[in-house]
Amino acid sequence: MLDDELRGSLARTRLRDLDADLLAQMVEGSRRLDVSPGTVRDIGTVMFDLVLRGLVRVFVIAPDGREATLRYCRRGSLMGTPTIFSPVPSVAGQKALAPSRILVMRPAIVRSLAETDPRVALALLHETSDRTQAYITMAGGQALSSLRQRIAAHLLEMANVPDAGGPELIVAGEQQQIADAVGTVREVVVRILRDFREAGLVRTTRHGTIITDPVGLEAETWWHTL
Repeated sequence: MLDDELRGSLARTRLRDLDADLLAQMVEGSRRLDVSPGTVRDIGTVMFDLVLRGLVRVFVIAPDGREATLRYCRRGSLMGTPTIFSPVPSVAGQKALAPSRILVMRPAIVRSLAETDPRVALALLHETSDRTQAYITMAGGQALSSLRQRIAAHLLEMANVPDAGGPELIVAGEQQQIADAVGTVREVVVRILRDFREAGLVRTTRHGTIITDPVGLEAETWWHTL
């Protein structure tokens, strides 16, 4: 049976047009996993997970320990869709950046439904297309955008609404973490955050960065026009 938490999260995915009975079959045997900030999981596995709350960073790691961010997932994000039909397990890991809850689904069940019901296959095709477009845009941004643009995009991607609600978006974490994510040094991040602060886009506290003007900050991310 689908409760409000699950229905609300599924409504944000490409599975939203499937009927309740079919969705119930897809989540059969799934489990909810509460993860604390800093928890890393699911490197080298086949997975199909749904973020129910919180913020999760999906990343790859090199043999020398360097990491590259692939995406940030919040409520309604499906993780691991490409691994369902691939003979190669995922090389990506998940790291919770905030207290999070993940629905760990059973890939074999999802794959079986996709093979027998074209509605499921089409929904997963749309989901995979969305991810492909996002990765193309991200790749272009990494190659063509400036550090200022990448830092602005990173702040928006990491922004999370406090559990208590409110209008402000909060980016938890230290400036060194931002530097690691965008491939620069802390001193550059400090300078660019100062510029954003003086422009009224953010303010900084000992707990992190608060985005005060999301629209203005988003304009800082533009590296191309359509």
